Amino acid sequence: GELLSGSTIRTVALGGVALAAMGMMLMLVKRSAKPIELPTAQEVVGLPPALESQSDLVGEADEGAAAMVGIELDDEELKYKKMLEQVQDMVKKSPSDAAALLNRWVATEE
Repeated sequence: GELLSGSTIRTVALGGVALAAMGMMLMLVKRSAKPIELPTAQEVVGLPPALESQSDLVGEADEGAAAMVGIELDDEELKYKKMLEQVQDMVKKSPSDAAALLNRWVATEE
């Protein structure tokens, strides 16, 4: 009768949940308390040497077709900017070739 009342069942269920939570916490504490395994000397021998930190600059990357950070460009705009850079370089290096190219473009437009 009174042994299986609603409040008794709730109390037992709550106690079971509390015990399960405590058990899970103990398992997590055990796992986190394990010592970190360091590599052996044989494993370290195969690793590449650490970089010297005398300079802030680690390496340089070539400029690519990457857009500026924070500005999204679609492929057409990126292609247009790349072509514009190439034409500007051509004008600096060889103005006569650039003029001939410009004349060809104008002729095909007409």
